[in-house]
Amino acid sequence: LGLTGSGLLSVVHELRRAGVVEASGRISPQPPLFAERIEEDEQGARRIPLTSDGRLALTQWDVRELQKAKGAIRAAMDILMGELGLQPDDLDRMILTGSFGGQVDIEAVIELGMIPPVRREVVETVANGAGFGAAQFLSDEGFAMAIELANRAEQIDLDLDPNFIQRYVNAMILAPNHQRSI
Repeated sequence: LGLTGSGLLSVVHELRRAGVVEASGRISPQPPLFAERIEEDEQGARRIPLTSDGRLALTQWDVRELQKAKGAIRAAMDILMGELGLQPDDLDRMILTGSFGGQVDIEAVIELGMIPPVRREVVETVANGAGFGAAQFLSDEGFAMAIELANRAEQIDLDLDPNFIQRYVNAMILAPNHQRSI
């Protein structure tokens, strides 16, 4: 019994919009809504029951885990875009795919800052992009294109970026444009 990654993202997004979860990721001790529903364990960690029986709840730990994943994704995107000399306004199309990316709420990924601040119409989700991409390479023409792409591909070691840790920490903020210049 639990939430999927995309479900967790949507719940945190809505609670963030309602002021229940702060930009820092902390479940607010005095939120404008749901204050009576917030519980604390013996160590003072907050949790918000999401079902009437309380078996499904959002915990402070859940929010922190989401922040770590979000921080890694955003830091990587910022480093790669920097390597290419791109700004968010330069992007005409961004495809989110995979078991997570194909299911996410686009408003949530933009408003929580998981992706750079791009125009909403630029972003789309595709449930099985890897399968679709693999199918493209089954023809002789597609296979030739795959070889050419592989020959042009470059590896970027994110952990070698001198500002990776600072980017990662900054990217954990639950806000659309959280990055400071580095």
